[in-house]
Amino acid sequence: MNLVSRGAAAALGAGLAVIAFAAHVPPAHADGSAAAAAVAAPAAEPARPKYHVGFVDLPFAKALEKAQAEGKPLLVDLYATWCGPCKDMDENVFTVAAVAEEATNYVALRIDAEKGEGPALYKRFHVTGYPTILFLTPEGLEMERVFGSLEADKFLTTLREYRMNRGTLADLEDKMAAAGAKATPAMIYEVGLRHALRGDAAAAEKLLGRVAKLDPENEAGLAAKSLFALGAWLYNAGEDYARATKTLARLLARYPKSPEAKDALKPLAKAYLKLGRAADVRATLDRLIEGETAKSKPYNVYAWFCFQNKFDFGHGVEVAKKGLAIDPKDAGLWDTLAELHFAMGNAAEAIAATKKAIEIDPDDPYFKGQLARFSATPAKSGGK
Repeated sequence: MNLVSRGAAAALGAGLAVIAFAAHVPPAHADGSAAAAAVAAPAAEPARPKYHVGFVDLPFAKALEKAQAEGKPLLVDLYATWCGPCKDMDENVFTVAAVAEEATNYVALRIDAEKGEGPALYKRFHVTGYPTILFLTPEGLEMERVFGSLEADKFLTTLREYRMNRGTLADLEDKMAAAGAKATPAMIYEVGLRHALRGDAAAAEKLLGRVAKLDPENEAGLAAKSLFALGAWLYNAGEDYARATKTLARLLARYPKSPEAKDALKPLAKAYLKLGRAADVRATLDRLIEGETAKSKPYNVYAWFCFQNKFDFGHGVEVAKKGLAIDPKDAGLWDTLAELHFAMGNAAEAIAATKKAIEIDPDDPYFKGQLARFSATPAKSGGK
């Protein structure tokens, strides 16, 4: 498990693209990756908090019927059991009385995106990571979405604003149309980004491409953001891996010092992997830890990528150990090491690594569930 994005606030605008498309790394154990890959769950799921928000226990279709009958929009929280930011929302946002009160203006529904009808909804709404909270009309049309965990006051404001159709894609498109030729690159980028997150290919490519041309030297920071959003979209929703690699490689070449250049490494590596370009995958991932001697997080990202994508498990173990040499108290990295060992058929090493994680964080039920799983389940063999 990875300690990458616990507590990350994925609000709207530029930050949303960066976090959403980087969410393919599993988040902190508490959580994208991140993310949307199939990760073995603990043997027993820890008890979830009691919510103040009144989530209905209904299938999606029935919740829509209820929303139509009551004339309310539908709020859908798509989560994963292992997702740290999801648990942050559970414990620190959904339990706030003011949030719960405002949520009564919606029909609120929670769906495990990895079980039952969850995967179908994940695909239908072009979800790229967890949690994704969808704001839908009673007819099931998307008004807007939030990715990641927000602080309670920000989420409360979001609930109010979206209910009034303020700050939604439709609202922004109306403002851009009203501005006409005076529409700013920032406004165009925001609209293009929202289309990308929804999987609207034609609009996203047109608008984000336009922004990149309007800010060729990246003086406003928008060219790099647009190339990143477009490249990551081509990978995530468009599944056009060849164009994704070209777009993201262009970002790295043109704007190597931009924040987006670092964010581009993971989706670029995944796109190379899809194309069978193993040497390029490794070279790209090596840039994550290049010169890093103070923080273990990049090593965790790298090692988890190896586990999650079944890429060179042995090298992933080496990377994890290098990270643990920097910070031997990184419980999430011990868990990543355990997963890699287990995937290679080394149950004893997986158990030993998990015990290290428990020593560091004895109160976390996730690690105890991991220990039970590794102890009870035969290790896989034949790992890379």
